[in-house]
Amino acid sequence: ALAVLDQKSDVLLMSRGEELSKEVEKVFSFKDTSYDEESFVGGAASSDSSASEDDMIAEWLSLAKSLIKCTPSSVIERLRTADDRAVTNAIQVHQAQANEKLKAQLEKEANEHEAALKKAREEREAEEKKAIIRARLTAYYRTHNPEKIDTLDEILKLFDGRIEVLNEKLKKKYGDGFLPDEEILQEHVSKQTRSFLMSVNQSVNMTKKHVANTLAERRKRNAKPVATVKSHTPVALEVSPTEVIPLICSTKGHHEKYHLTSPAPGSEGALKWYLVDCRSQAAAKEQGLFPTAVELSPEKLQDPDALLQLTEMFESLRGAVHICIMGEGFASLPVLYDVKGGEPKLLEDDAARTENVALFFLKKGFPFVSVLKGGFAAAHAFLWRKGPDLGLTPSDVLIGYDPIVS
Repeated sequence: ALAVLDQKSDVLLMSRGEELSKEVEKVFSFKDTSYDEESFVGGAASSDSSASEDDMIAEWLSLAKSLIKCTPSSVIERLRTADDRAVTNAIQVHQAQANEKLKAQLEKEANEHEAALKKAREEREAEEKKAIIRARLTAYYRTHNPEKIDTLDEILKLFDGRIEVLNEKLKKKYGDGFLPDEEILQEHVSKQTRSFLMSVNQSVNMTKKHVANTLAERRKRNAKPVATVKSHTPVALEVSPTEVIPLICSTKGHHEKYHLTSPAPGSEGALKWYLVDCRSQAAAKEQGLFPTAVELSPEKLQDPDALLQLTEMFESLRGAVHICIMGEGFASLPVLYDVKGGEPKLLEDDAARTENVALFFLKKGFPFVSVLKGGFAAAHAFLWRKGPDLGLTPSDVLIGYDPIVS
């Protein structure tokens, strides 16, 4: 084989590209030669092989052996090393190319997976938004025009993508809309959001340190964590669910229908209440949501986009509303349901989270800030025990409410 390559070396050296590939293929397939394959594997030559061709192979072999003998062993060793290095480099290049292809494929799959997750998340959020709008509209029609509940699907289909238009029409017809005010007031929010967001983050961090230090000092003074939480003095005024929940959950017409004694929503001189729900998203979804409550969960405090939108809205409401903070209310469970107190860690976390949100509003200069006494546990107990007499049952008021779970 080497003899044939030597014989064809001039042609191979002058060839390029596709032509070189064809010439190499012809050489190793023994085309255009009179050699027999048996001549190169130790067998007998074919009958038509000429003596001159055999002499040429024998001469080439003799020259090759002589060249090996006269070549220093160090040179041969270097040639062999260079050959091994060339093979190694070729393998490394091939492996690098394979790795690049694999990396590109993995990145493509990761991007596709991320896009699929994003799409699924957007679809889920859209479905949740539709469910909330449907629940709000159902509660609204139950108060103002119960006959319209049967045509709810047609109404939502007709105003798909134009919910604000439907809200304005209902507001003109019945005096109030079904969307929370914070969604309507966003067009009037302050423009100075960037500096406000930075101050919010700084205030939250300072509040966390303050709450942590306060709780640490209380634990040192009292060996019973549960008692410490119970004897805790709130950073803001505590208000009873009896005072707040009817105002948040009822409309003006509903207020008059059940002869409630407190000022009706929207009446002259009445200060509007804003319920700020600081429960975790998982707990709020499991226990039920107040339709008009503003969510300020720990997860939302870590979301810059959500926090930006929320702080813009509250900045425009400074001094115009009464903000009521609602936590889990774990500390009130023994009093409300005659059960043993929960784990000290849960009680402390709930108290710290509620204090954190209340201090946030107080430090930003909001004059009317209070804490719902007993948190969601007390609010749920009020709806369950006294709500039916006011037309405010938990199933009618809370979105996603499950009596077994809650």
